Parts: sequence; structure tokens; C-alpha cells
Amino acid sequence: MHDNKQTMSIILRIIPVFIFLYSLVYAAPFSAFSQTREIVGYVEMARIYPGNLSLRAKIDTGAKTSSLNAPNLSTFDRDKKQWAQFDVINQKGKKILVEKEIVRNVEIKQNGILSFVSHKRPVIMLGICLGSVYKEVEVNLVDRSHYNYQLLIGRNFLKDSFLVDPSLTFAAKTKCKSVIPD
Repeated sequence: MHDNKQTMSIILRIIPVFIFLYSLVYAAPFSAFSQTREIVGYVEMARIYPGNLSLRAKIDTGAKTSSLNAPNLSTFDRDKKQWAQFDVINQKGKKILVEKEIVRNVEIKQNGILSFVSHKRPVIMLGICLGSVYKEVEVNLVDRSHYNYQLLIGRNFLKDSFLVDPSLTFAAKTKCKSVIPD
């Protein structure tokens, strides 16, 4: 009986040491990693440039590239380059007209009922502010009028800057400081 008490006493003194060592090896690196990245939910407010327009955005880690609703999309030539002109309308009804050079066209494959359907979309460079992060990234243009969110933010914007918590919404307050006004 005396040996059991002594063994238990030793174990109770060793457990805190193991917990401390575990936190150094496993928890500390994750904590440092998360401090360098902002936490966002699955829906956030983002601001786009040009236009300085706030939009509700769906955060989509399954999408490689970000996507913007572009009703009334038309393309035209300017200075021997292809350009896109389109409207952007936020949830409050504020509307802006945007003209941007097309950097490339992308073919998006979507799974239909019986087969894959592909759509060609123009891709532009667009400034996006989410939380305190501003980046100019490739965004493909498509009619997203039938979706709840005008802007879909994909991995090309999220990488190296964000952790996504799908249980949250509107967790990041838009506060970009280094954006040049339109």
C-alpha cells in the first residue's frame, strides 16, 4: 500500500511536466502560427477596388480563384488589349461601373446533372480588402446574380494570410490602411 502512494505521488509530480513539454512542442507552434494570420468566418464583409465598394463575401477554401458577380458584362478592345466592362451592385443597391483589363480567360468546369459543363470566364486583377489585408489578385467574372453573395473569395486571396473558422460570420472588420483611393 505504501508503494502505491509513493508511485501515485511521483506520477502526480510528473504529469505537470509532461503537460508543459507537450504545450511547448505542439501548442506553442500553432499559437505562433495563428497569430500571424487573421481569423475569418465563412461569410465576411470585403471591400473591392476600384470603386471602394463593400460587398458580402463567401469565403470558399474549395475555390482556387476568387469570383465576382459581373452583371452586364461586355468585353472590348483598348490599345490592342482586351478589356471587360461590368456593373457591381452591393446588397444595399449601390452600383458602380468597372472597367478592367482582362489578364487571361479561364475555362471553369462545373458538374452538371449528366456531365461536366464548362464556361469560359474573363479574369481580371482586382484589389480586395478583407480584415486588415489588402491584395490584388486574379478574379474571374461571372453572373452570380442567383447566388446570395456577389463575391466569392478563394484560396488565391486567402493563402498565407487567413485561418477560416466555418462557425463564424463577419469576424473580420474591414480596416485596410494602405489602399490608394480611387
